Amino acid sequence: MKKTKGVKVLSLVTSLIVMISGVGVYAEQNKSASNYKTYSKVVAGRNVNVVEVSSKDMTAYLAIGQNKVGGVQPLANMAKAYSAKVAVNGTFFNAYEKQGPFSPNGNLINKGELIHKYDNGTSFTVAKDGSPRIGRLKTSISATAENTGHTVGVYGINRKVGAQGIYLYTDKWGKDLGIKSGINIVVNSDGNVVKKVSGENVQIPQGGFVLNISGNSEALLRFAQGCSAGSVVRWKYEVAGLENNDIMLAIGAGPMVLNNSNKITDIQSYKNEGFTESKILANSGARSAIGIKSNGNVVIVTTAAKVSELGGIMLSLGCSDAMNLDGGASSGLYANGKLITTPGRNLSNILYFK
Repeated sequence: MKKTKGVKVLSLVTSLIVMISGVGVYAEQNKSASNYKTYSKVVAGRNVNVVEVSSKDMTAYLAIGQNKVGGVQPLANMAKAYSAKVAVNGTFFNAYEKQGPFSPNGNLINKGELIHKYDNGTSFTVAKDGSPRIGRLKTSISATAENTGHTVGVYGINRKVGAQGIYLYTDKWGKDLGIKSGINIVVNSDGNVVKKVSGENVQIPQGGFVLNISGNSEALLRFAQGCSAGSVVRWKYEVAGLENNDIMLAIGAGPMVLNNSNKITDIQSYKNEGFTESKILANSGARSAIGIKSNGNVVIVTTAAKVSELGGIMLSLGCSDAMNLDGGASSGLYANGKLITTPGRNLSNILYFK
């Protein structure tokens, strides 16, 4: 899938109800609404809190903490702010930073707009027709200076600058870039370059973007030369992995634990998705997971288990495909206007339905 951006381009205190051996069972069982239901049950010796959502009757959305990539906020606050009926924690993120931004570690697409790129793991996606899918995604971003025709690959979007290269920032990053190093190219909502400076922080225009270039790459410096004031710069992104699926929403985490009703339990599969830490590969802990049933319903659970046990749990709940979400102190679930599982920290982003 290709998305072209034209002129308008765009503590750590674990909840006491969660134990290594099990998760506190939601007191109000079998609560139902016309478009979702909540219940709890014991599956394979694990206490599991469950919310099942009708994807035909409810729409999925992404909310980011403080309305910016890298911000954090309580799950319940985000859910209530957006009048969510159901909400669950989303991607992994750099929760242990002393100060923000607390960058997500997962792809994020909201309302058809890529707002963060991180291709490791698996993503929960929703297509334009509302159908949910789970799969591996590969994203790529490029920027073109139209007056010279130079096109360059963009390393990342709305994230801390890492290796020398070019990074793109939209107004989902915040009001200002907060980065003085390198060359900053400011592009307004009409796609016109309004400012190009070196070693200076800049404001991010609403509906526009900023390109930050660092290093001495000949290609990048040639691109920057073509970005004079008044010239037009456009960016686009492409997503591969789920064919014929015009992705409007994506939340990346993982690993995948259930594929076509086949449980995925081997560590090598998790490593192939980029996971290396024992808390994902082997350890038991607080977990959040999301799955899809054959009728399109979305099943969300919180429990305490090994990641390798999640596939069996989700299969028992009727899912054919499922994936792990962020867990530990991030694990949280909200429905019926209250928290079913309370996270032990503020969250970078949530998936919610209404």
